[in-house]
Amino acid sequence: MKRVCLFLIIFFLFPTKLLLSQSYSSVYNLEEYNQIQVPLDSIRYYYYPNLQAYFDTHKKEYIYKKSGEWIREKSIPNDYRGYSLFNKNYEIINGLVNEDNPEKHIETHKDIYPQIFTAKEMRKKLEKIKQNALTYN
Repeated sequence: MKRVCLFLIIFFLFPTKLLLSQSYSSVYNLEEYNQIQVPLDSIRYYYYPNLQAYFDTHKKEYIYKKSGEWIREKSIPNDYRGYSLFNKNYEIINGLVNEDNPEKHIETHKDIYPQIFTAKEMRKKLEKIKQNALTYN
């Protein structure tokens, strides 16, 4: 009898566990999103909207705000701005090749590239990108 009860419990709980688990890979495809073709000589900074930070490709360092001051370091601390699936999502910033202080443009970049915390927001963003379908050579 115990075996029958155990079998029934496993039989009913296992499929419900599979149905309740979330699969983010079907919701968005960041690999496809990040493979936008842009001329390499026009790229100096990447902007991370969720972290409100920049990456300088020439100096290979991150620029982010810590205690009200903009600092440059080789890496961003793991606990910076909390956890989000989209913290590694970045935007390519064109036109600031000769600029040494991209943080002066943070307000503009926050307006153009809002933070994304949910898969629903990411799906909307990717649909909008597909509609525009702009690529650079």
